[in-house]
Amino acid sequence: MSIEPVAYGDVLLSIRIGIHLATVGVLLSYSSSRRTKWFSTLLAFLLTGTSFAMAAQCLTKFAVYGPRTEIWSVLFFAVVLILVSYSGGNVARVLYQDRRRAPR
Repeated sequence: MSIEPVAYGDVLLSIRIGIHLATVGVLLSYSSSRRTKWFSTLLAFLLTGTSFAMAAQCLTKFAVYGPRTEIWSVLFFAVVLILVSYSGGNVARVLYQDRRRAPR
């Protein structure tokens, strides 16, 4: 009875693809009538496009990238997803925090 080794790279790559698609979904679901911060809008547009492109590239070259996927890239993109989803897709909220100090 032989047991096949688990290919952890394929599992990590599948998780990474899901993280990229979730990032795209969160950013596309954000809606606002005000677009006053052009840098945030540009950054959100670039983040959405690159996340979609990375998910598509990982899907099309799954056999190549699967064995070489490392946990650090998955964790990095998970942190990006956490930041974006915590702000509800509002990239300006992540970049421009209220800088007032608490009363002493």
